[in-house]
Amino acid sequence: TIAYVDIGVVIIDLDPTPTGQIVQDALQDLYPGGVMVSTSMDEYDLIGMDAVFVLLGVFANNTVITPDAAQPLLDYINSGGNLYMEGGDMWYYDPQFTGGYDFGPEFGIAAQADGTADLSQVIGQGFLEGYEWEYSGENNYIDVIDPANDDAFTVFRNEQIGYNCGVAYDPGDYRTVGSSFEIAGLGGNSSIADALEGIIDFFEIGEPPGFIEGMV
Repeated sequence: TIAYVDIGVVIIDLDPTPTGQIVQDALQDLYPGGVMVSTSMDEYDLIGMDAVFVLLGVFANNTVITPDAAQPLLDYINSGGNLYMEGGDMWYYDPQFTGGYDFGPEFGIAAQADGTADLSQVIGQGFLEGYEWEYSGENNYIDVIDPANDDAFTVFRNEQIGYNCGVAYDPGDYRTVGSSFEIAGLGGNSSIADALEGIIDFFEIGEPPGFIEGMV
């Protein structure tokens, strides 16, 4: 017997040093539908997906999304989607110096500076308050970012140095989370699953497999 599960979450892994499999393994225990990894933006029709996760990597192993290539993601969030996107340089450096599309306005993110290789611990805030992680992912030029308006709020912070590295945004029509590090590099006292569960809950896209509503 072959059971088919509808694909509801797509991980678009454009990182030259891929981490999509790690994210997929964690999400499959948190999300009741199918979770697939893609290495291109056009393999799946994103409209109607419960959530899309985009992994761009950290310099020098990173991909820059140009304005021409950004449209599928813009169409997806404009349709009411839930989009997580990470990249070390995508918020500050790439839009200013390498021709990358500036996703800041769509993510409620105000980029402050091109950071350094100083991220060793990550503290959760907002819906991730109480979690603390050690960071072992790639670690160069981690963009310094802040919430841009009252609909955005910090969810990841480098408390040791004193800057924000993850922002969630809920303008009412869609929801996003943007970070400037690799979520697959989170571990230690808390796990990548803790971070992703918070994001899944923020996106309001279902309960883990086996959950039966009304049962205790």
